[in-house]
Amino acid sequence: DPLSLDVLAKEGILALRRAKRRNMERLTLACGGEAMNSVENLTKECLGFAEDVYEHVL
Repeated sequence: DPLSLDVLAKEGILALRRAKRRNMERLTLACGGEAMNSVENLTKECLGFAEDVYEHVL
């Protein structure tokens, strides 16, 4: 939900909604994180790391 995304963003955590499965697979490979369906199961070990994040719109 938007409130959860806002709370995570304030802590410097990028969270995505409605991402396609293939894009989620690419993100987990790129940053070493784990795809989560709910913040209830979120732990520090699930988080990946990226120095910089860019969005390119085609």
